[in-house]
Amino acid sequence: MEKKPEAIRPAENWNWLWGAILIFLGGAALLNQFVDLPFDLTAMFWAILFAGGAAAFYAVYLRNRAANWWAQIPAYVLFTVAVLIVAGTLGIDGKVIGVYVMLAIAAPFYYVYLSNHEHWWALIPAYVMTAVAGIIVLDGLNIGDWMVVYIMLAVAFPFYYVFFRNRKNWWALIPAGIMSLVAFGFAVASVQYIVPVALILVGLFLLGRQMLPRGENKPPQLPTSGPEADKSKTV
Repeated sequence: MEKKPEAIRPAENWNWLWGAILIFLGGAALLNQFVDLPFDLTAMFWAILFAGGAAAFYAVYLRNRAANWWAQIPAYVLFTVAVLIVAGTLGIDGKVIGVYVMLAIAAPFYYVYLSNHEHWWALIPAYVMTAVAGIIVLDGLNIGDWMVVYIMLAVAFPFYYVFFRNRKNWWALIPAGIMSLVAFGFAVASVQYIVPVALILVGLFLLGRQMLPRGENKPPQLPTSGPEADKSKTV
């Protein structure tokens, strides 16, 4: 009789992972005795611990995606926290971390919408978090009134989306148009030369039309055959 292969216990599947983590931590601790490491060993321990937990939950999800769909949530949260700990340990700028947090919150909602477009509601928090991430980026650039331009256009864009998705929603053009006009006003105020340049371009266009050769006014040709020709002869 053929022997059936022994079932591997779930815990044994992850012995290699936890073994690798322990070896890494032990080696880093030993190396830290002789060399100053560029990161906090304790923080890296927690980062690896969170990453290992994320991998464990994701493995549960892969075993049965239909039944264990819930495992994606803790897996994503734990992995996001692990990356956040590493970023803080490496001294990455706080604004960069803020952008990462906003996009990390938005990503699951984008995933929900892309998985099933009927879940359109997921676009609302996803877009809000993305817009806030953009505000954090622009705030670091010190662009003055252009921040207001960005905010107005960020508010207008969803209304444009509502209209172009279904042209019957013409009402969406009203708030979209108002926000766009406000954005344009602040853009003009921020770039003072935009109005003179626009006037010069329009003037050059009008002068160019006057300088182009025009076709001679030729008398209309009468038809030589058909009912129209007979009508013209009788006239």
